[in-house]
Amino acid sequence: MVSPGHIQFEHVHLGAALQTTRATPEPAAQHPAHPDGRTRLQPVRPCRHSAAIRDAGDDVYRHTAAAIDGDRARPVHRHAEGRDHISAGKLPVVDPRTETSHQLHLIHRTRIGARTSGHQVQRNTRDACAPTTRTVDNAPMASSPEALGTDVWSIDTLMGGYTGITSSYLIASSRPCLVETGTATSAPEVIRALAELGLGPEDLATIVVTHIHLDHAGGVGDLARAFPRARIAVHESGARHLVDPSRLVASARRVFGPRMDDLFGELLPTDPERLDIIGESGTIDLGDGRFLEAFHNPGHAKHHIGLVDSATGDLYTGDAAGVYVPETADVRPATPPPDFDLDLALSSLAAMRATQPTRLLFSHFGPVTTVGDILAESEAELHYWVEQVTEAFRGGLDLEHAVERVKERDRERHAAFYADPARLESFEELSSTVAQVAGIWHWLERTTPDAQQLR
Repeated sequence: MVSPGHIQFEHVHLGAALQTTRATPEPAAQHPAHPDGRTRLQPVRPCRHSAAIRDAGDDVYRHTAAAIDGDRARPVHRHAEGRDHISAGKLPVVDPRTETSHQLHLIHRTRIGARTSGHQVQRNTRDACAPTTRTVDNAPMASSPEALGTDVWSIDTLMGGYTGITSSYLIASSRPCLVETGTATSAPEVIRALAELGLGPEDLATIVVTHIHLDHAGGVGDLARAFPRARIAVHESGARHLVDPSRLVASARRVFGPRMDDLFGELLPTDPERLDIIGESGTIDLGDGRFLEAFHNPGHAKHHIGLVDSATGDLYTGDAAGVYVPETADVRPATPPPDFDLDLALSSLAAMRATQPTRLLFSHFGPVTTVGDILAESEAELHYWVEQVTEAFRGGLDLEHAVERVKERDRERHAAFYADPARLESFEELSSTVAQVAGIWHWLERTTPDAQQLR
Protein backbone atom coordinates (compact mmCIF):
# COMPACT_ATOMS: atom_id res chain seq x y z
CA MET A 1 0.00 0.00 0.00
CA VAL A 2 1.35 3.39 -0.97
CA SER A 3 0.20 6.58 0.65
CA PRO A 4 -0.32 10.00 -0.91
CA GLY A 5 1.90 12.72 0.40
CA HIS A 6 -1.07 14.95 1.11
CA ILE A 7 -4.78 14.47 1.58
CA GLN A 8 -6.55 14.04 -1.72
CA PHE A 9 -8.66 11.18 -2.94
CA GLU A 10 -11.21 10.65 -5.66
CA HIS A 11 -13.94 8.16 -6.54
CA VAL A 12 -14.77 6.71 -9.92
CA HIS A 13 -18.34 5.43 -10.24
CA LEU A 14 -18.37 2.50 -12.63
CA GLY A 15 -20.82 -0.15 -13.75
CA ALA A 16 -21.13 -3.86 -13.07
CA ALA A 17 -21.09 -5.28 -16.58
CA LEU A 18 -18.10 -7.45 -15.78
CA GLN A 19 -20.26 -9.85 -13.80
CA THR A 20 -22.94 -10.19 -16.49
CA THR A 21 -21.03 -10.37 -19.76
CA ARG A 22 -17.99 -12.54 -19.02
CA ALA A 23 -17.48 -15.74 -20.97
CA THR A 24 -18.40 -19.10 -19.51
CA PRO A 25 -15.57 -20.45 -17.33
CA GLU A 26 -13.49 -23.27 -18.68
CA PRO A 27 -13.70 -26.62 -16.85
CA ALA A 28 -11.43 -26.78 -13.84
CA ALA A 29 -8.71 -29.32 -13.30
CA GLN A 30 -9.60 -31.62 -10.44
CA HIS A 31 -7.39 -31.10 -7.41
CA PRO A 32 -6.87 -33.67 -4.66
CA ALA A 33 -8.69 -33.07 -1.40
CA HIS A 34 -6.79 -30.76 0.93
CA PRO A 35 -5.40 -32.62 3.96
CA ASP A 36 -6.87 -30.16 6.49
CA GLY A 37 -10.33 -30.19 4.90
CA ARG A 38 -10.40 -26.56 3.77
CA THR A 39 -13.30 -25.77 1.45
CA ARG A 40 -12.59 -26.33 -2.23
CA LEU A 41 -12.92 -23.16 -4.27
CA GLN A 42 -13.73 -22.48 -7.91
CA PRO A 43 -11.15 -21.98 -10.69
CA VAL A 44 -10.42 -18.50 -11.95
CA ARG A 45 -12.22 -17.43 -15.10
CA PRO A 46 -10.34 -16.53 -18.28
CA CYS A 47 -11.40 -13.12 -19.53
CA ARG A 48 -12.48 -12.97 -23.17
CA HIS A 49 -14.55 -9.80 -23.35
CA SER A 50 -12.28 -6.76 -23.36
CA ALA A 51 -15.19 -4.36 -23.92
CA ALA A 52 -16.93 -5.63 -20.80
CA ILE A 53 -13.83 -4.94 -18.73
CA ARG A 54 -13.32 -1.49 -20.17
CA ASP A 55 -16.94 -0.60 -19.36
CA ALA A 56 -17.11 -2.11 -15.88
CA GLY A 57 -15.58 -1.87 -12.42
CA ASP A 58 -16.08 -0.37 -8.98
CA ASP A 59 -15.14 2.72 -6.97
CA VAL A 60 -11.36 2.36 -6.89
CA TYR A 61 -8.79 4.69 -5.40
CA ARG A 62 -6.64 5.84 -8.26
CA HIS A 63 -3.29 4.54 -7.00
CA THR A 64 -1.48 4.42 -10.34
CA ALA A 65 1.56 5.84 -12.06
CA ALA A 66 2.65 8.20 -14.83
CA ALA A 67 0.77 8.51 -18.13
CA ILE A 68 0.82 5.46 -20.37
CA ASP A 69 2.10 5.59 -23.93
CA GLY A 70 -1.02 3.94 -25.37
CA ASP A 71 0.74 0.72 -26.37
CA ARG A 72 -1.12 -2.51 -25.69
CA ALA A 73 0.53 -5.73 -24.63
CA ARG A 74 1.07 -8.14 -27.51
CA PRO A 75 -1.57 -10.86 -28.00
CA VAL A 76 -0.18 -14.20 -26.88
CA HIS A 77 -1.28 -17.79 -26.49
CA ARG A 78 -2.03 -19.55 -23.23
CA HIS A 79 0.94 -20.98 -21.37
CA ALA A 80 1.81 -24.57 -22.23
CA GLU A 81 0.96 -27.19 -19.63
CA GLY A 82 3.57 -27.21 -16.91
CA ARG A 83 7.37 -27.37 -16.89
CA ASP A 84 9.61 -30.23 -15.80
CA HIS A 85 11.84 -28.07 -13.61
CA ILE A 86 13.37 -24.65 -13.18
CA SER A 87 16.98 -24.62 -14.25
CA ALA A 88 19.46 -22.23 -12.69
CA GLY A 89 21.83 -20.29 -14.88
CA LYS A 90 22.30 -17.25 -17.08
CA LEU A 91 19.21 -16.86 -19.25
CA PRO A 92 18.20 -14.03 -21.57
CA VAL A 93 15.25 -11.94 -20.49
CA VAL A 94 13.22 -9.37 -22.35
CA ASP A 95 13.56 -5.67 -21.69
CA PRO A 96 9.91 -4.72 -21.04
CA ARG A 97 10.36 -1.30 -22.64
CA THR A 98 12.30 -2.11 -25.82
CA GLU A 99 11.64 -5.87 -26.09
CA THR A 100 15.34 -6.34 -26.75
CA SER A 101 16.72 -9.67 -25.56
CA HIS A 102 19.79 -9.26 -23.35
CA GLN A 103 21.19 -10.18 -19.97
CA LEU A 104 19.31 -7.68 -17.84
CA HIS A 105 20.92 -8.85 -14.63
CA LEU A 106 24.37 -8.24 -16.12
CA ILE A 107 23.33 -4.70 -16.97
CA HIS A 108 22.39 -4.20 -13.34
CA ARG A 109 25.73 -5.57 -12.17
CA THR A 110 27.64 -3.23 -14.48
CA ARG A 111 25.53 -0.29 -13.40
CA ILE A 112 25.88 -0.70 -9.66
CA GLY A 113 29.13 -2.64 -9.40
CA ALA A 114 27.89 -4.53 -6.36
CA ARG A 115 27.40 -8.18 -7.35
CA THR A 116 30.11 -10.79 -6.95
CA SER A 117 28.17 -14.06 -6.82
CA GLY A 118 27.90 -16.44 -9.76
CA HIS A 119 24.77 -17.40 -11.65
CA GLN A 120 23.88 -20.37 -9.47
CA VAL A 121 20.91 -19.71 -7.17
CA GLN A 122 22.10 -18.98 -3.65
CA ARG A 123 20.26 -18.24 -0.43
CA ASN A 124 20.45 -14.59 0.49
CA THR A 125 22.09 -14.11 3.88
CA ARG A 126 21.59 -10.35 4.18
CA ASP A 127 19.70 -8.93 7.14
CA ALA A 128 16.23 -8.66 5.65
CA CYS A 129 14.88 -6.96 8.75
CA ALA A 130 16.43 -3.56 8.22
CA PRO A 131 14.85 -1.31 5.58
CA THR A 132 17.50 1.09 4.38
CA THR A 133 18.28 3.17 1.33
CA ARG A 134 20.86 1.36 -0.82
CA THR A 135 21.77 3.36 -3.89
CA VAL A 136 24.81 4.07 -6.01
CA ASP A 137 24.42 7.00 -8.39
CA ASN A 138 20.67 6.88 -7.66
CA ALA A 139 20.41 3.24 -8.84
CA PRO A 140 19.01 0.74 -6.32
CA MET A 141 21.39 -1.99 -5.21
CA ALA A 142 20.38 -5.45 -6.42
CA SER A 143 19.76 -8.16 -3.85
CA SER A 144 19.54 -11.91 -4.26
CA PRO A 145 16.19 -13.67 -3.90
CA GLU A 146 15.80 -15.33 -0.51
CA ALA A 147 14.77 -18.97 -0.20
CA LEU A 148 11.82 -19.44 2.16
CA GLY A 149 11.52 -23.21 1.70
CA THR A 150 9.00 -25.36 -0.21
CA ASP A 151 10.03 -23.78 -3.53
CA VAL A 152 9.05 -20.28 -2.39
CA TRP A 153 11.39 -17.34 -2.92
CA SER A 154 11.12 -13.78 -1.62
CA ILE A 155 12.19 -11.01 -4.00
CA ASP A 156 12.87 -7.55 -2.61
CA THR A 157 11.54 -5.14 -5.24
CA LEU A 158 13.68 -2.26 -3.95
CA MET A 159 10.73 0.09 -4.14
CA GLY A 160 11.83 3.71 -4.16
CA GLY A 161 15.46 2.59 -3.63
CA TYR A 162 14.67 1.06 -0.23
CA THR A 163 15.30 -2.52 0.85
CA GLY A 164 12.97 -4.33 3.20
CA ILE A 165 9.82 -2.50 2.09
CA THR A 166 8.00 -4.45 -0.63
CA SER A 167 8.17 -8.15 -1.50
CA SER A 168 7.30 -10.15 -4.55
CA TYR A 169 7.18 -13.92 -4.17
CA LEU A 170 8.03 -16.65 -6.65
CA ILE A 171 6.45 -20.07 -6.19
CA ALA A 172 8.91 -22.19 -8.17
CA SER A 173 6.51 -25.07 -8.83
CA SER A 174 6.11 -26.91 -12.14
CA ARG A 175 3.88 -23.99 -13.20
CA PRO A 176 5.86 -21.08 -11.73
CA CYS A 177 3.79 -18.25 -10.26
CA LEU A 178 4.80 -14.72 -9.28
CA VAL A 179 2.74 -13.13 -6.49
CA GLU A 180 2.88 -9.30 -6.72
CA THR A 181 4.94 -7.42 -9.29
CA GLY A 182 5.89 -4.32 -7.35
CA THR A 183 5.95 -0.98 -9.13
CA ALA A 184 6.90 -0.36 -12.74
CA THR A 185 10.21 1.09 -11.56
CA SER A 186 10.83 -2.19 -9.70
CA ALA A 187 10.10 -4.36 -12.74
CA PRO A 188 13.74 -4.58 -13.98
CA GLU A 189 14.83 -5.75 -10.51
CA VAL A 190 12.07 -8.37 -10.34
CA ILE A 191 12.91 -9.61 -13.86
CA ARG A 192 16.60 -9.77 -12.93
CA ALA A 193 15.79 -11.76 -9.79
CA LEU A 194 13.63 -14.20 -11.75
CA ALA A 195 16.47 -14.67 -14.24
CA GLU A 196 18.81 -15.38 -11.33
CA LEU A 197 16.38 -18.10 -10.29
CA GLY A 198 16.49 -19.56 -13.78
CA LEU A 199 13.28 -18.24 -15.35
CA GLY A 200 13.50 -17.14 -18.96
CA PRO A 201 10.81 -15.34 -21.00
CA GLU A 202 8.86 -18.55 -21.75
CA ASP A 203 8.92 -19.98 -18.22
CA LEU A 204 6.54 -18.02 -16.00
CA ALA A 205 3.02 -19.49 -16.01
CA THR A 206 1.09 -16.99 -13.86
CA ILE A 207 1.36 -13.51 -12.38
CA VAL A 208 -1.16 -12.80 -9.63
CA VAL A 209 -1.67 -9.53 -7.76
CA THR A 210 -3.47 -9.28 -4.42
CA HIS A 211 -4.86 -5.89 -5.49
CA ILE A 212 -4.17 -3.19 -8.05
CA HIS A 213 -2.47 -0.52 -5.96
CA LEU A 214 0.72 0.42 -7.72
CA ASP A 215 3.18 -0.94 -5.21
CA HIS A 216 1.60 -4.35 -5.81
CA ALA A 217 0.52 -4.26 -9.47
CA GLY A 218 2.28 -1.30 -11.09
CA GLY A 219 4.70 -3.61 -12.86
CA VAL A 220 2.07 -5.95 -14.34
CA GLY A 221 2.39 -4.50 -17.85
CA ASP A 222 6.17 -4.74 -17.77
CA LEU A 223 6.21 -8.30 -16.44
CA ALA A 224 3.53 -9.35 -18.94
CA ARG A 225 5.76 -8.18 -21.78
CA ALA A 226 8.87 -9.79 -20.31
CA PHE A 227 7.03 -13.12 -19.83
CA PRO A 228 4.65 -13.33 -22.80
CA ARG A 229 3.17 -16.73 -21.89
CA ALA A 230 2.15 -15.75 -18.34
CA ARG A 231 -1.52 -15.45 -17.43
CA ILE A 232 -2.45 -12.47 -15.21
CA ALA A 233 -4.80 -13.21 -12.29
CA VAL A 234 -6.66 -10.30 -10.68
CA HIS A 235 -9.92 -9.66 -8.84
CA GLU A 236 -12.83 -8.70 -11.09
CA SER A 237 -13.12 -5.24 -9.52
CA GLY A 238 -9.57 -4.38 -10.56
CA ALA A 239 -9.41 -6.01 -13.98
CA ARG A 240 -10.46 -3.02 -16.09
CA HIS A 241 -7.78 -0.86 -14.49
CA LEU A 242 -5.03 -3.19 -15.68
CA VAL A 243 -6.47 -3.15 -19.20
CA ASP A 244 -6.91 0.61 -19.42
CA PRO A 245 -5.15 2.56 -16.64
CA SER A 246 -5.78 5.96 -18.24
CA ARG A 247 -8.66 7.07 -16.01
CA LEU A 248 -6.69 6.14 -12.92
CA VAL A 249 -3.47 7.73 -14.06
CA ALA A 250 -4.72 11.31 -14.29
CA SER A 251 -5.99 11.29 -10.71
CA ALA A 252 -2.90 9.54 -9.36
CA ARG A 253 -0.58 12.09 -10.91
CA ARG A 254 -2.61 14.88 -9.30
CA VAL A 255 -2.16 13.15 -5.94
CA PHE A 256 1.54 12.29 -6.15
CA GLY A 257 2.81 14.93 -8.59
CA PRO A 258 6.49 14.59 -9.53
CA ARG A 259 6.97 11.84 -6.91
CA MET A 260 5.04 9.53 -9.23
CA ASP A 261 7.97 8.92 -11.54
CA ASP A 262 10.39 7.96 -8.76
CA LEU A 263 7.94 5.89 -6.74
CA PHE A 264 5.99 4.13 -9.46
CA GLY A 265 7.17 4.74 -12.99
CA GLU A 266 4.95 4.13 -16.00
CA LEU A 267 1.97 1.80 -15.68
CA LEU A 268 1.54 -0.12 -18.94
CA PRO A 269 -1.80 -1.60 -20.05
CA THR A 270 -2.33 -5.36 -20.14
CA ASP A 271 -3.96 -7.27 -22.98
CA PRO A 272 -7.42 -8.31 -21.69
CA GLU A 273 -7.10 -11.70 -23.40
CA ARG A 274 -4.39 -12.56 -20.89
CA LEU A 275 -6.44 -11.89 -17.77
CA ASP A 276 -7.88 -14.59 -15.51
CA ILE A 277 -10.67 -13.09 -13.43
CA ILE A 278 -11.19 -13.94 -9.76
CA GLY A 279 -14.59 -13.34 -8.15
CA GLU A 280 -15.50 -14.33 -4.60
CA SER A 281 -13.15 -17.30 -4.85
CA GLY A 282 -10.97 -19.15 -7.32
CA THR A 283 -7.98 -21.42 -7.78
CA ILE A 284 -4.69 -20.80 -9.54
CA ASP A 285 -2.96 -23.90 -10.87
CA LEU A 286 0.65 -24.31 -9.74
CA GLY A 287 1.06 -27.73 -11.34
CA ASP A 288 1.31 -31.28 -9.97
CA GLY A 289 -1.85 -30.88 -7.88
CA ARG A 290 -0.60 -27.75 -6.11
CA PHE A 291 -2.64 -24.57 -6.34
CA LEU A 292 -3.41 -21.23 -4.75
CA GLU A 293 -6.82 -20.82 -3.17
CA ALA A 294 -7.94 -17.24 -3.83
CA PHE A 295 -10.69 -15.51 -1.87
CA HIS A 296 -12.12 -12.00 -1.95
CA ASN A 297 -10.70 -10.10 1.04
CA PRO A 298 -11.87 -6.48 0.70
CA GLY A 299 -10.94 -4.86 4.03
CA HIS A 300 -8.11 -2.82 2.53
CA ALA A 301 -9.57 -2.32 -0.95
CA LYS A 302 -12.60 -3.61 -2.86
CA HIS A 303 -10.34 -5.32 -5.38
CA HIS A 304 -8.26 -7.20 -2.77
CA ILE A 305 -7.84 -10.97 -2.59
CA GLY A 306 -6.06 -13.36 -0.24
CA LEU A 307 -4.12 -16.40 -1.48
CA VAL A 308 -3.41 -19.69 0.31
CA ASP A 309 -0.92 -22.25 -0.98
CA SER A 310 -2.56 -25.70 -0.90
CA ALA A 311 0.78 -27.45 -0.39
CA THR A 312 2.19 -25.32 2.40
CA GLY A 313 -0.57 -23.33 4.07
CA ASP A 314 1.27 -20.08 3.27
CA LEU A 315 -1.12 -17.11 3.23
CA TYR A 316 -0.22 -14.19 0.96
CA THR A 317 -1.74 -11.29 2.88
CA GLY A 318 -1.33 -8.35 0.48
CA ASP A 319 -2.29 -5.38 2.68
CA ALA A 320 -5.31 -6.93 4.38
CA ALA A 321 -3.34 -7.73 7.55
CA GLY A 322 -1.53 -4.39 7.54
CA VAL A 323 2.16 -3.62 7.12
CA TYR A 324 4.66 -5.76 9.02
CA VAL A 325 7.94 -4.24 10.22
CA PRO A 326 10.40 -7.15 10.60
CA GLU A 327 13.01 -5.24 12.57
CA THR A 328 10.63 -4.40 15.43
CA ALA A 329 7.87 -7.00 14.78
CA ASP A 330 5.32 -4.18 14.73
CA VAL A 331 2.19 -4.25 12.58
CA ARG A 332 1.15 -0.93 11.06
CA PRO A 333 -2.41 -0.30 9.84
CA ALA A 334 -3.22 -0.15 6.13
CA THR A 335 -6.37 1.98 6.02
CA PRO A 336 -6.06 4.40 3.07
CA PRO A 337 -9.03 6.13 1.43
CA PRO A 338 -11.45 5.61 -0.08
CA ASP A 339 -12.18 1.90 0.47
CA PHE A 340 -11.40 1.42 4.16
CA ASP A 341 -14.34 0.00 6.08
CA LEU A 342 -13.89 -1.25 9.65
CA ASP A 343 -16.43 -4.05 9.41
CA LEU A 344 -14.91 -5.31 6.15
CA ALA A 345 -11.40 -5.03 7.58
CA LEU A 346 -12.35 -7.12 10.61
CA SER A 347 -14.20 -9.69 8.50
CA SER A 348 -11.13 -9.91 6.24
CA LEU A 349 -8.94 -10.70 9.24
CA ALA A 350 -11.47 -13.35 10.29
CA ALA A 351 -11.39 -14.82 6.77
CA MET A 352 -7.60 -15.06 6.94
CA ARG A 353 -7.75 -16.85 10.30
CA ALA A 354 -10.32 -19.27 8.89
CA THR A 355 -7.84 -20.48 6.28
CA GLN A 356 -5.67 -21.83 9.12
CA PRO A 357 -2.44 -20.55 7.62
CA THR A 358 0.91 -21.95 8.69
CA ARG A 359 2.80 -18.80 7.68
CA LEU A 360 1.96 -15.23 6.66
CA LEU A 361 3.77 -13.79 3.64
CA PHE A 362 3.42 -10.03 3.84
CA SER A 363 3.84 -7.92 0.73
CA HIS A 364 5.16 -5.36 3.22
CA PHE A 365 7.35 -7.12 4.34
CA GLY A 366 8.39 -10.72 4.48
CA PRO A 367 7.46 -14.02 6.16
CA VAL A 368 5.97 -14.44 9.64
CA THR A 369 5.44 -17.77 11.42
CA THR A 370 3.77 -16.43 14.60
CA VAL A 371 0.49 -16.34 12.73
CA GLY A 372 -1.98 -16.07 15.61
CA ASP A 373 0.00 -13.39 17.47
CA ILE A 374 0.47 -11.19 14.40
CA LEU A 375 -3.15 -11.41 13.26
CA ALA A 376 -4.25 -10.56 16.80
CA GLU A 377 -1.88 -7.59 16.87
CA SER A 378 -3.16 -6.45 13.48
CA GLU A 379 -6.73 -6.46 14.80
CA ALA A 380 -5.73 -4.67 18.01
CA GLU A 381 -3.88 -1.95 16.10
CA LEU A 382 -6.84 -1.52 13.79
CA HIS A 383 -9.20 -0.99 16.73
CA TYR A 384 -6.74 1.39 18.41
CA TRP A 385 -6.26 3.60 15.37
CA VAL A 386 -10.01 3.75 14.70
CA GLU A 387 -10.64 4.67 18.34
CA GLN A 388 -8.03 7.44 18.24
CA VAL A 389 -9.29 8.94 14.98
CA THR A 390 -12.92 8.66 16.13
CA GLU A 391 -12.08 10.52 19.33
CA ALA A 392 -10.48 13.32 17.31
CA PHE A 393 -13.35 13.33 14.81
CA ARG A 394 -16.03 13.60 17.48
CA GLY A 395 -13.93 16.05 19.47
CA GLY A 396 -14.10 18.64 16.70
CA LEU A 397 -10.48 18.44 15.56
CA ASP A 398 -9.67 18.91 11.91
CA LEU A 399 -7.82 16.23 9.97
CA GLU A 400 -4.41 17.86 10.30
CA HIS A 401 -4.62 17.99 14.09
CA ALA A 402 -6.02 14.47 14.20
CA VAL A 403 -2.94 13.23 12.34
CA GLU A 404 -0.62 14.95 14.81
CA ARG A 405 -2.48 13.48 17.78
CA VAL A 406 -2.32 9.95 16.38
CA LYS A 407 1.40 10.34 15.61
CA GLU A 408 2.16 11.53 19.12
CA ARG A 409 0.29 8.68 20.79
CA ASP A 410 1.64 6.08 18.37
CA ARG A 411 5.19 7.22 19.12
CA GLU A 412 4.58 6.52 22.82
CA ARG A 413 3.27 3.03 22.09
CA HIS A 414 5.91 2.01 19.53
CA ALA A 415 9.10 3.73 20.62
CA ALA A 416 11.35 1.15 18.92
CA PHE A 417 9.73 1.76 15.54
CA TYR A 418 10.30 5.52 15.82
CA ALA A 419 13.85 5.18 17.16
CA ASP A 420 15.46 4.74 13.74
CA PRO A 421 15.00 7.83 11.50
CA ALA A 422 15.87 5.89 8.32
CA ARG A 423 13.32 3.20 9.07
CA LEU A 424 10.69 5.81 9.91
CA GLU A 425 11.37 7.65 6.65
CA SER A 426 11.06 4.51 4.54
CA PHE A 427 7.81 3.33 6.11
CA GLU A 428 6.29 6.80 6.04
CA GLU A 429 7.04 6.83 2.32
CA LEU A 430 5.25 3.51 1.96
CA SER A 431 2.44 3.89 4.49
CA SER A 432 2.19 7.42 5.85
CA THR A 433 0.29 8.23 9.02
CA VAL A 434 -1.49 10.95 7.08
CA ALA A 435 -3.01 8.48 4.63
CA GLN A 436 -4.04 5.94 7.26
CA VAL A 437 -5.78 8.57 9.36
CA ALA A 438 -7.39 10.03 6.25
CA GLY A 439 -8.84 6.65 5.31
CA ILE A 440 -10.43 6.20 8.73
CA TRP A 441 -11.60 9.83 8.68
CA HIS A 442 -13.24 9.33 5.30
CA TRP A 443 -14.99 6.19 6.60
CA LEU A 444 -16.29 8.14 9.61
CA GLU A 445 -17.66 10.85 7.32
CA ARG A 446 -19.53 8.20 5.36
CA THR A 447 -20.91 6.26 8.30
CA THR A 448 -21.48 8.79 11.11
CA PRO A 449 -25.11 10.00 11.03
CA ASP A 450 -24.31 13.43 12.53
CA ALA A 451 -20.99 13.89 10.71
CA GLN A 452 -21.96 17.28 9.27
CA GLN A 453 -22.91 18.64 12.67
CA LEU A 454 -19.62 17.46 14.14
CA ARG A 455 -17.52 19.26 11.56
